[in-house]
Amino acid sequence: MTLLFLRDSVMMALHLTKFKIPLFASFSTAAGFVLGRRGWSQEMMIPMIGVFLLGSGACGLNQFQERERDRLMERTKGRPIPSGRLEAISALKISGTLILLGLSLLAFSAGLGSLGFGLFGLLWYNGVYFYLKKRTAFAAVVGSLTGGVPPLLGWMSAGRSLSDWAIWPIILFFCLWQIPHFWSLLLEWGRDYERAGWPSIHSRFAMDQLRRLIMVWVFATATVALIAPLFGAVQSCGTLMGLFISGVLWVGGVYRFLANPPDRGRGWSTPITRIHSFYCLAVMCFLSFDSFLS
Repeated sequence: MTLLFLRDSVMMALHLTKFKIPLFASFSTAAGFVLGRRGWSQEMMIPMIGVFLLGSGACGLNQFQERERDRLMERTKGRPIPSGRLEAISALKISGTLILLGLSLLAFSAGLGSLGFGLFGLLWYNGVYFYLKKRTAFAAVVGSLTGGVPPLLGWMSAGRSLSDWAIWPIILFFCLWQIPHFWSLLLEWGRDYERAGWPSIHSRFAMDQLRRLIMVWVFATATVALIAPLFGAVQSCGTLMGLFISGVLWVGGVYRFLANPPDRGRGWSTPITRIHSFYCLAVMCFLSFDSFLS
């Protein structure tokens, strides 16, 4: 009975914090640190854990904020709060604790500057983005700024300055990547969002137009990854070649999926979101091993 309770508690915590999102954020923090330090170090574990905890708390707080609309959506009604498995006040306490722990680790790793950008990411995601999400279908474009915070925090934790332009294409890449990833979900769940009262880009564009729009963002994101060497963040020809090949495969894979989507069964958008995720992971790996390939 104790093991069953423990398992259920862990699964509920993972579901509340959307652990895949903060895990990706912590990996991008590591990429920013390694690029800044030009090598691996145990020191990068502190900002990585800090970003993971902060991101987990922010995602939990977001579920608390959206709990009423989550009950109306097929995609989200099984989450801990709307399903009744976790009380809203308990979710708020868990999220607040994670946020405080994450911010404390970030302040310890790189001082007040890191703490400030961590707070900025939190306020932008749970404040500005949440506010706009209720009012415009294009909130994801504004909310994507939070994607650039983790690699910046890694860069700063490595002792590098924000005024060093080498990190900017990396920040821009992680901002842009989020947009086609989120809009791809709306190919399947757009109507679900609208039924819950969220403005959805699905209602602004026909399906073919939305597919073309996603391809524009995909191509722009892949292009930004390739201009990183011009700013000095990437110094290895091997890394550049890896970014080029993975970008071509990503663009080609997304185009093939959008041109010939599978039957519209439940979860039919999962393959394209996986394509996006695998590409992002590939980019993070190439950036993290750049110093070894130089």
